[in-house]
Amino acid sequence: MNILETRIFYTKGQISKIVVLADYTSVGKPYSDIRALEAKNQPCSGYEFIKPNETLSDDLINRIADFGIEVNPSDAFPDWKKQYK
Repeated sequence: MNILETRIFYTKGQISKIVVLADYTSVGKPYSDIRALEAKNQPCSGYEFIKPNETLSDDLINRIADFGIEVNPSDAFPDWKKQYK
């Protein structure tokens, strides 16, 4: 997995949502398996979530890329197809 972009949203000074755009291509043409995964500050069974007062870190971003909820990449990163061909 190769993390391409991350979007971080704050509410009242705390992280409320993080969306990660990552390339999961293991063999073949790069950027052929791009996914967006997100985590919010509300628990969702079986998925990564942002705990209260959690600090932004590489580990947190990697956990979201591994265990976040998959969302439509075009919703979170509207121009991703232009950048990653």
